[in-house]
Amino acid sequence: MCEARSASYASPRTFCECDAGYDAEQACPAESSCLRCRACPADFFKDAHGDAGCAACQANAESGAASVLKSACQCSGGFRQDGAEECAACEPGLFSETLDAEACEACEERRFANESAMSECHYCWLDLESNAGSTGCDCRPGFAPDGEFACAACAADTYKEALDNTACVACRADAQSAIQSFLVEHCECNAGFELAGTAEEAECVACGIGRYKPVASNEPCWMCASTLTTESNQSETVEQCVCAPGLQFNTDGACEACPANTFSVTFSRAACEPCRVNSVSRVQDAADNEFDCLCDAGYDDHPRTEGTPRVCEACAAGLFKADDSNAACAACAVDHFAAFLASTECDECGLHSSTHGDTGRALCDCVVGFARLGATDTQCEACVTGKYKDDFRNKDCSECELCPVDHEVTRECNSSHPIACAACPVHSSSLGRQRARSKEKVSLKDRD
Repeated sequence: MCEARSASYASPRTFCECDAGYDAEQACPAESSCLRCRACPADFFKDAHGDAGCAACQANAESGAASVLKSACQCSGGFRQDGAEECAACEPGLFSETLDAEACEACEERRFANESAMSECHYCWLDLESNAGSTGCDCRPGFAPDGEFACAACAADTYKEALDNTACVACRADAQSAIQSFLVEHCECNAGFELAGTAEEAECVACGIGRYKPVASNEPCWMCASTLTTESNQSETVEQCVCAPGLQFNTDGACEACPANTFSVTFSRAACEPCRVNSVSRVQDAADNEFDCLCDAGYDDHPRTEGTPRVCEACAAGLFKADDSNAACAACAVDHFAAFLASTECDECGLHSSTHGDTGRALCDCVVGFARLGATDTQCEACVTGKYKDDFRNKDCSECELCPVDHEVTRECNSSHPIACAACPVHSSSLGRQRARSKEKVSLKDRD
């Protein structure tokens, strides 16, 4: 009788043969006894009876022990059927988890197969993602590689849109973003800036004059209220909407021209300042400079000393200025005078007076033979009898003199000339007297 796992298959039945799936070529373990026919090991098969050895399954296939058919050899996990007797490895990104798979499957999202012949896909680490069929994990949008197996959130003012392992990208100039930004739209123009240009070439540009923006966004800048403006570009707050020089902020929240005799040189919401002393401005001038306040007639724009404020000073005597302006005072013309400070016009010299060719005179001089017999501002009158003035530069008339003894009068004293004398001719005398007339008669009394 044949032992287990064997039988007599040939006739006459004179010997026993191992069943299919069993062979007699496997040695027993040392110091043990075993049956002659033992099961083919895993990954082997024997499809006929007899004592021949078991055959190995094709490469990358497996079977159970005591397999009796070649078809019992199935492609291992990580492999797929490639024809009747071949097993091909699944490519990276694919896997097979069942035996004898007809095709490999793609790894699901957030899983990957980075090698061939994988029977299962690995999971992505934190902050990494993958698409289906991926061979590795990439940092998700808003994250960038941080070492070999980790990702870190994009820093503020940077972003990353793609699912890959590239670095985060800096926002455009004058823009900001929160950490972990994953769209370029998350980069918002700073306060005081707005987005301009096409989507491909967008840039943040400063808010223009008269506009402002208080928050970071890609919205347009806001307009200041009517009549208000800004001193410069890139304004961020509504408080920077102010009145331009020459204007002041009124109770209605609008700007209006500086009132008469005031000015404003700054961009502000303050009231206009009073003009300097002895100057004026007009409402229609919207004075935006201290020197739009024009010096009054009779005053000129005068710097006292270097580094000190310019002031309007009165025209000196002999000078005048007829209009409101910052022009210099002018000298009075010939035969005209200005006796007082801050004169707006010059007076014509009076009768019997002249400036004798001079300009810029505070007073006219009386001509020869005339003088001011009263106060200095009275009219010129002829010198009284017995007095004369022969030089216009003299202020007063002088007393007429007598010719000395033994001199005769060659020209009598009058209002414009002094007396002229000459020595008496030989053998003549003035008889000891001083004479004032050229042909004076000598009386009997005089000769006594």
